[in-house]
Amino acid sequence: MQPFSTEEIKNAWKALKNGAPGPDRIKLTDLKTMPQGDVHMFNLWWLHRELPSSLKKAHTTLILKVIRAEVSSQFRPITVASMMVCWFHSMIGCWLHSVPLKRTQKGFQKFDALSQNIWLLRSLMSRAWI
Repeated sequence: MQPFSTEEIKNAWKALKNGAPGPDRIKLTDLKTMPQGDVHMFNLWWLHRELPSSLKKAHTTLILKVIRAEVSSQFRPITVASMMVCWFHSMIGCWLHSVPLKRTQKGFQKFDALSQNIWLLRSLMSRAWI
């Protein structure tokens, strides 16, 4: 695996959207002031295939789907991770767009993989019941 280039790191940065800070309270604007040399820690994570344990924490909040929710299916979980992790995942996503993937690979694709998987599953199930 090749390390990320400075250009790839910058492109992944541009793809990020401003969102809520994760458990580390680092905002996207805070990352703009990060020294250039520090961004190469992503390459350490990439080459060692391991994130620091402090970045593996996230906050999950349950959002009501209905006014008086009584069962778990009436909530929608929203999980917020560290912006550093979001940036790292953005780099991996950008990198994967240049790699030929199998047709069955759905993650890190620029299309609605969820709807395609639902369609595929329904199609398989309808054939199985015949």
